[in-house]
Amino acid sequence: MKALVGIDTHGAYLPALDLLAALKFNKPVVTLLHAVDLNYPLGPTDPHTEAEFSKVVQNLGLSALDRAADEACGKGLRARTKMVFGRAADCMIQEEKAEQPDLIAIGATHCGKSSKTYLDSATSALALGATSSLLVAKGDHGGKRKKTFTAVFAVDHSAHTDRVVDKLIELKPQGIDSLHLLSAYEIDDDIAKATRLNLPMLGGDASRWLEDEFEKRTAIVSARLKEAGFNVTSAVVEGEPNAAIEAHMRAADLLIIGSVGSSTEGSGRRIGSVGLHQVGFEPYPVLMLRA
Repeated sequence: MKALVGIDTHGAYLPALDLLAALKFNKPVVTLLHAVDLNYPLGPTDPHTEAEFSKVVQNLGLSALDRAADEACGKGLRARTKMVFGRAADCMIQEEKAEQPDLIAIGATHCGKSSKTYLDSATSALALGATSSLLVAKGDHGGKRKKTFTAVFAVDHSAHTDRVVDKLIELKPQGIDSLHLLSAYEIDDDIAKATRLNLPMLGGDASRWLEDEFEKRTAIVSARLKEAGFNVTSAVVEGEPNAAIEAHMRAADLLIIGSVGSSTEGSGRRIGSVGLHQVGFEPYPVLMLRA
């Protein structure tokens, strides 16, 4: 399994490296990538100052990569380092296109002191534009000191669900001890009207119909995951998906969620509103599967 890890000079990547190691993917080969932005932060200046600034930021980058390599080695990860030049978000996307990793791991940071979101520019760019699966660690919510994980796998049973399940089985993180399969559904006026008109045998009970359908599909997914070796429990709940996920994550360490498929030919995968909220606004780590 090929993984790409974004390395910064402030150590925000450390929880991502912890999480990547603790999840115990199958023989991960890791590229530690640091992007050096050579643009002088105060705007145009004299050539001597720009040259000195370039030396400083490159040396800081090399030191960060050396530290990251030591950290990776200490966690039993086989890693190589690479320095590139440009904005971090752009460089991560370019490297992903060139290397085509199975997984990108990144440590997300707050946008500001008063911000409730973890969706910094690099994380945002990868969530919106990358095609590889994305592992997002947040602050101290990484894999440090964790031996095994309890994960919530949120599925919506849309057309891409089977491919997302395939991707999880393919990656099969051995560090997940317990996998809780969660399906949440909402009843809106259109669904209620459609069931009244088209499913008269249900007496217009949209909730009953949807619950039965979700239970059947959840049982099929659960059986596939159990056959693949996961220790699976499951739940089907009526309610807003983000609220349902948040409630079930109180007893879990990691959220697993899928993206919603290709946006346009040759571009990144679209991330739905639930996925965007979970990656950007909740404090727990997220594994977003792209298939």
